Amino acid sequence: MKNIDFCPNCGEKIPNDAEFCPNCGFNMKEYMASLNINEEPEPSPEPEPKIDNSNISEVVEFGQIIEEKKPKKTKKKKRFLIPLLIIGIVLVIAGGTYAGGLLYFSRSHQITDLVKKATSTNPKEISEVVINSDRESIKASELKPLARLYSDSPRTLKLFKNKIEDAPTSGDVQVVSEGKIFGIYPRYRVLLKTISFKFSTNMDQPSFLIDNKAIELLGDKKSFSEKRLPGKYTLRCIGKAGDDKKDLNKELIVSPFEDSKNISFKAKLPEKKKEIVKNDNKSNPETIKKGKKDSQSSSSSSSTRVFYDEGDDSDTDNNDSSSDDSSDSDDNSIDMSDLPVNPDLRNNNSSTDGLIGHWEQSSKTTFNFNKDGTYSGTANGSTVSGKYKVVYRDKDYLNVQFNQSDGQTVVEPFALVKGHLIETNLKLNWHRVNK
Repeated sequence: MKNIDFCPNCGEKIPNDAEFCPNCGFNMKEYMASLNINEEPEPSPEPEPKIDNSNISEVVEFGQIIEEKKPKKTKKKKRFLIPLLIIGIVLVIAGGTYAGGLLYFSRSHQITDLVKKATSTNPKEISEVVINSDRESIKASELKPLARLYSDSPRTLKLFKNKIEDAPTSGDVQVVSEGKIFGIYPRYRVLLKTISFKFSTNMDQPSFLIDNKAIELLGDKKSFSEKRLPGKYTLRCIGKAGDDKKDLNKELIVSPFEDSKNISFKAKLPEKKKEIVKNDNKSNPETIKKGKKDSQSSSSSSSTRVFYDEGDDSDTDNNDSSSDDSSDSDDNSIDMSDLPVNPDLRNNNSSTDGLIGHWEQSSKTTFNFNKDGTYSGTANGSTVSGKYKVVYRDKDYLNVQFNQSDGQTVVEPFALVKGHLIETNLKLNWHRVNK
């Protein structure tokens, strides 16, 4: 309650604790009580926040509008964070790509592709995956004979597929690493070896053609050698037999599993002139004595002697012929060009006479026809086996059906010639080995 120093009625000064005005008797106590009822307390003002002006360098004039300045963020962290983030993303992508490449370009995955393309009948596809002995790519035009061989000989195609699937690093057919894919992963290729062709003829002034392309020879050569890839080739030899011009031709099948091939073109030559010498037994006693000895040792009583012209070859064939053979020396007398090739023939003759036994082309290439109807073979370390039966036979010509262990069935024509077993479709010459 507030104190009043003066009387509100008379205006005289009164004591602070007076209940009545000493001058006029005004009731100060009631008056003061009425004042307390109507009086409302004034709210105490909140303290204003103190502003620290120590960091303010600018002097602000009255009425000036000050824009709020946001604190600047440091860019150092961003400078390091962004490159690290980019590097991390690149490493993750690179790692995933490399891991995926290891799987996609693995040796086993590439071999699957090699088998498909290397055994295609399209020379362009074959050229994508094969190289020669010098580790060089092979043109599609050079692989046309191989594509023809695949089409004409399913058995050779099957053997070739099996060989690539085995992925050997040595032998007739090899799977080798050649170059890099993207400079990282090894690239695998099928290495095809070349096979030596040895040509010969008894004709004069010969010219040789392979697939209608002439072979350039220096001089009048009657024989030459050349290396070629495996395949099916058309061969021709044009020359002179006496005064006659001869044109001999044949088809040659060269398997990828052969080492060499001998091809002989023999033309029928004119008959040799004979010189007849008559001996007068009466005029020459020495001749009479010799004649008596000759008559005792010969069934002929004639005293005529036959002399062949110089350069005569008693082994010359009487007919024009062309032949090819294996590396055995006695094979030159076997003409394979006219042997029947028809695996579709069938009859009821299933005789195996002359077929049973062990046959070889070389020490690495062997084949066995067993009495129990099974067969087995080896070729440069690889083995084949299964069952067989003769489905056609006409004397020494026969068709044999092979039921392979993998379920495949194939029929191949054969001929028994001079103790040899000729696989007439592939022109493969097997000789019997006694074991």
